[in-house]
Amino acid sequence: MDIPTPPPEHRTGPLGVPPTEPGGYIAILRGLSQRDDRSGIPLGVLLDTPELMMTLLSPVTQRESARALSLVTTAVIELNDPRQYLYGHEFLLITGLGLPTSEQDIDEYVLRLCDAGVAALGFGVEPVYTEVPEPLIEACTRRGLPLVRIDAEVRFVQVTNRFSHEMHNNRLRGLHYVSTMARRLTKAALLPNPTKQLVTTLSQMTHSWVVLRQGEDLFQTGTAPTQISAADLVREYSERLGGQTLHQVFGSFPADNTHYEVTAIGIRPSATLATATSELLLVKEPRITSDDRTGLMLAADLLQLVLVLPRSQSTALDQLMMTLLVDEAVSPTSTTMLDRIDRLVTSSLGEHRRRLGYAITAISLAGESAHATDLAWWRLLLNTPFVDHRGGRLRAIVSAPPSASIVETCAERGWVLSVSSEHPGHRLSEAMREAELLVPRARELRRSLMFSEELGSLSALVPPGLVSTFSAVTLEPVSTSNHPETEAILTTLHSWLLNNGGWDATARILGLHRNTVRRYVSTAGALLGRDLDNALVRADLLVALENRPSP
Repeated sequence: MDIPTPPPEHRTGPLGVPPTEPGGYIAILRGLSQRDDRSGIPLGVLLDTPELMMTLLSPVTQRESARALSLVTTAVIELNDPRQYLYGHEFLLITGLGLPTSEQDIDEYVLRLCDAGVAALGFGVEPVYTEVPEPLIEACTRRGLPLVRIDAEVRFVQVTNRFSHEMHNNRLRGLHYVSTMARRLTKAALLPNPTKQLVTTLSQMTHSWVVLRQGEDLFQTGTAPTQISAADLVREYSERLGGQTLHQVFGSFPADNTHYEVTAIGIRPSATLATATSELLLVKEPRITSDDRTGLMLAADLLQLVLVLPRSQSTALDQLMMTLLVDEAVSPTSTTMLDRIDRLVTSSLGEHRRRLGYAITAISLAGESAHATDLAWWRLLLNTPFVDHRGGRLRAIVSAPPSASIVETCAERGWVLSVSSEHPGHRLSEAMREAELLVPRARELRRSLMFSEELGSLSALVPPGLVSTFSAVTLEPVSTSNHPETEAILTTLHSWLLNNGGWDATARILGLHRNTVRRYVSTAGALLGRDLDNALVRADLLVALENRPSP
């Protein structure tokens, strides 16, 4: 005797899934699985197990999406209305013992399974039916419920045992995966630029596209779907989060002929004091697993520590102090005030004897911009309270030039330093300008530079590419003159300038007669059209000759 079908107004399963049109049911299940903390295995794992002899009969057009559906448990219930025994995402196994016979009643039965949130229906042929009833196939196809045929040789206990085995292995893999992820994310939080490191590590571990909005900054890493704007996506989910901290919202969208799921979480450094909320989004196809969401939550917790408010306040004060020290000219009206500024600055640096400081600018050789989150390791490395970032660079005021180990540490992290000469506390703005003058040269040479050392040669301050061009342009009248003795003329002129215009010394060094030296130098002056008695002209020519390519 069949169990009566409840009237339409009572069709409400545990998950409250409404009857749907074809194609919509799988999308609803995917959305519900994002909110379900229970782990599961994809239907495709069982379908690909040869000894279970399973065949996916429906759906026809969303087979890959159906295979990706998460099965949380298996159940064998031969009832016309099994909803009160179901919790959603089951692989329901039946032989058709309680299956209605009419097409309309079968359709109502499938609707009740959809209402209960059943992930897939497994139909075992024999002993009740020799084949899966055609009305059941049509109803499942029409409603979008995955239907699996199970061969007569396979007992349901084999299916449940295989499911339990896969779930056990899945849990073990999940524990190892989450443990590894926790370790790597924690390590990332302790590295320079922890915000970027955390986002990158989360993306690599979950094989997903991760986007973080922090103030005006937008970090993203991983492969983004085409024609999807990170800024627009963050804006949409930020509105849905509504400023709630550690609250998750879920969504999905089609792109690149596949399906992407989105989980977004709000992050606020201090629930009581901070007003600005950051958003962290994880985007993945075809679905986000419970382990992925665990990693997302862990990353959000760590980011909350990285972005803690007291550090933000300290950073703001540091940057304000740096602005006053190096970006605004200090113009005290008395020597007493000068002395007081010098004393305060050097005392803040931990130096009580020498009232001098150095400015340091650091740039990334990879072209990465410095951010506020870099200031923690930068301050700790240099042991100074005066740090900030400006124009993509890190800046600092220190009491002594950086040691070789500090320079090496920065080099290992891909940063090079430009260090000023020493200056009193009230002239640190000049020190910072000195350090910044060295930045182009440091970038060109790809190594750290000290201003006092580089001043040993004026040409050392000029980028190599520019000085080569200067040399070629300056000497062009001679090198392109087609004079038969061009090389001898330039070599003699170079030696003569190096010997401060000494005819005899030049002749002796080159092994030439002094009249030959005079002739070559005179010819050079004529070809160049320059007055060789002018000291500035001589300086220009000497720099050009020092940097011309070898013949």
